[in-house]
Amino acid sequence: MTATLLKSKDRFTTLLLAPRAVAILALLLAQCAIAIGVFCIKTSVTEIGSLSTIFNRCWIAGLIFWVWHRFELYFSMSSHKKAENSSKLPAQEWNSDGDAETYSTAQATVLFLIAGVTWAACLALWAFSLEYTNAANSTLMHDLSPLFATILGWLFFKHHFSRQFLIAVGITIMGVFTIGFEDLNIGMDHLLGDGLGLLSAVLLALYCLLVKHLRSHFSPVVILQWVCLFGSLSLIPVIFMTSGTFHPVSSLGWLAIAGVVCFAQIIGQGLTAFSLKEISSELASLFFPLEAVFVALVAWLAFGENLTALNYLGFGLVLVGIYTALLSPSATVES
Repeated sequence: MTATLLKSKDRFTTLLLAPRAVAILALLLAQCAIAIGVFCIKTSVTEIGSLSTIFNRCWIAGLIFWVWHRFELYFSMSSHKKAENSSKLPAQEWNSDGDAETYSTAQATVLFLIAGVTWAACLALWAFSLEYTNAANSTLMHDLSPLFATILGWLFFKHHFSRQFLIAVGITIMGVFTIGFEDLNIGMDHLLGDGLGLLSAVLLALYCLLVKHLRSHFSPVVILQWVCLFGSLSLIPVIFMTSGTFHPVSSLGWLAIAGVVCFAQIIGQGLTAFSLKEISSELASLFFPLEAVFVALVAWLAFGENLTALNYLGFGLVLVGIYTALLSPSATVES
């Protein structure tokens, strides 16, 4: 009897610590962290605007990841290899997450540049959409990224999906619409903002697919280091042409930026990139609407904001969609 219990405990521990289970847990924690970061973003936006918030989020996080990677190289490489690789781009800064296939410096630079610009453009378009439509419409459009991740994965990366997985995507999208249904406004005056929000969802899906591809060759730290730095550089001319404000002027503003960098970028995006080593980008995108769920729960617990029956129904549908996808044979295998 005791031996049977010990074997059951060992199987449970093995399952719990399996790479796929760890990746799923990382995604859940990532959405929790991003939800906390949302409240920091709101504080920062009131002082310096959306674009400057994104700019500071990217360059500070990129610098932190760069220092982080320097320490990784220092402790993991021999003195000879450190001297040999000190001036090289990420393609030569190999690590335990890399496989046998390598990129040239030019190829790696182009891929990181595309991913960085895509990420910055996604955040910027979502911010711009809020100026032309309400928050509910913008969030709903942005949370349609699972649909576009599936379409883009099929079109450009030749991914194939089981019927069960496609049903899971449909259930999740139904949940997204249910969550925002009560606050949804339909009209021509929201058309531009809704369109920008929808485009941000397309770019988020594309970014997720690019990071999934890069995770076969680079660690999350290397990927986010260059994504953040290239993303921040791409925002500089846009900020010059718009607000011209780059940094907070108050201690509260800097504290808010610190929260955005820590929760939304380093923990949230870091854990998301980490998880993409083990699961598909399409499955990972199904977890993104959980950000809205966690934001609503935090607002309910911390600020007493009411949740309606439709909110709960939407939350339930999103969870059912994710659970259905996890049981699907195409949840982790791409062909």
